[in-house]
Amino acid sequence: MQKSTASMPTRRTAIAKLTTASAVAAFAVCGLSGCAAKRRPERQPSELVIARGRVVTATSDLVTDIRIVDGKVVELGQKLSATRESSRTISAQGKLVLPGGIDPHVHLAKPWADDFRTGSMAALAGGITSVGHMCFPTGDESPVDAVKRERKLVQENGMVDAFLHAVISSPDSAEPELIAALENLGTASVKFFMENERFVAGLTSVQDLLRTASRAGMISMIHAEDMNAIRAATKKLADANQVSTRYFAESRPVQAEIIAVERAIKLCQETGAAIYFVHLSSEVALQKCQDARKLGMPVFVETRPVYLHLDESVYEGDQSGLYVCMPPIRSKSDQSALWKGLANESIQTIASDHASWRKPAKLDPSMTIKNPLGGVNNLQVMLPMLMDAGVRQNRISLKRFVELTSTNAAKLFGLYPTKGEIAIGSDGDVVVWDEKETRTIDGRQGFSNAGFSVYDGTEVTGWPTVTIRRGVVAFEHGEVAALTGTARVLEQARETRQTNEL
Repeated sequence: MQKSTASMPTRRTAIAKLTTASAVAAFAVCGLSGCAAKRRPERQPSELVIARGRVVTATSDLVTDIRIVDGKVVELGQKLSATRESSRTISAQGKLVLPGGIDPHVHLAKPWADDFRTGSMAALAGGITSVGHMCFPTGDESPVDAVKRERKLVQENGMVDAFLHAVISSPDSAEPELIAALENLGTASVKFFMENERFVAGLTSVQDLLRTASRAGMISMIHAEDMNAIRAATKKLADANQVSTRYFAESRPVQAEIIAVERAIKLCQETGAAIYFVHLSSEVALQKCQDARKLGMPVFVETRPVYLHLDESVYEGDQSGLYVCMPPIRSKSDQSALWKGLANESIQTIASDHASWRKPAKLDPSMTIKNPLGGVNNLQVMLPMLMDAGVRQNRISLKRFVELTSTNAAKLFGLYPTKGEIAIGSDGDVVVWDEKETRTIDGRQGFSNAGFSVYDGTEVTGWPTVTIRRGVVAFEHGEVAALTGTARVLEQARETRQTNEL
């Protein structure tokens, strides 16, 4: 086993490509607080050959070379040699070569600690080349306004490609004209919250929303927690003066998720619309989804790392606020069921739901079960932890790892085969992995502005060493080489789904 001398790629390595004293001074002043200091990576070749790696996709596993020209995969074969003057060959002998990771659920805008610059850096260091970002309307904004605003943030600050999900705050606002406007922006996914009072009260409007989105070939993403169940549980705890975050799991019980999942599945049955449950957390809710899928219903499931690697005991100590997320972290039994769901294909994707906060904010004593600060930093470590706990511990195969972390998300959100694949014509999104390298997680040394990780101290074996985004070496030797503002906003193809087949 190869043991690294450092814990994780340090935040200092983000300045390694700066070449002028003034640029170094600017970055030293700004740190990672949001200053757009310029990095000047080495000139990128127009042709890249990745040689002698074990290339694993969702359907194949072979040792081969990959040729990428002008950002696209153009050839797979043996003993490929450079054909252009501007070219580079990367030896991947003894290493894994996988499609770039796709994290379909992130938050990289205010009020969270990470923006598209620092979030991109964390993603690239973790083997992720594309993200799905949630666009929340603020004030009097419409969902269309929110998507337009967030498009600019991606284009100005991003280094990983992004597709944008429109958050619908009221079912009455989701008129056909709005859906058509989102289509014109390349957005084919909408999200709403079952705990939102307007969605509970207006189920007829929700049906209209689902039907309208479905007819447009969109997929509806659902945060499944029931408002009334949460209110009742929270009131009971508050009446007993049990309002600290130590009681957070009890304030949002499993039953709240189950009720919302059942209601959403019924809406799916009534409308025929494809639905996608974000961050599913519990065994019974997953079983409800499995039952619906057995009936052929277009129901898809996402889970996230905290449910796989942690259990509800984290709420017992004085650091309970660090683990607040919605839904809460569940029992060991739920954790086991989710691992089985990853293996037996009843869960389709894993997503970070990266929503980072600094530690003082998470531990602020004013944060209680009545006004919790939800969100966890996951982008940089999600895939390595799944490689270790999933593949290395024989819970899932490498092909299944690729499906869960790349291919399925690409198919569900209209990006395949440009993304989520290593094949001729696909984008040159490729990650070289050292499956034997061991590091200890230390969030202080990560790229996220959060400055800590809920997994601090965890030893993980299997890490990305080179991340290539559209043929550009974006991360290598612990350093981010991509330039700010080189991301693309991805247009999602539309597909009206009548079944749960990917």
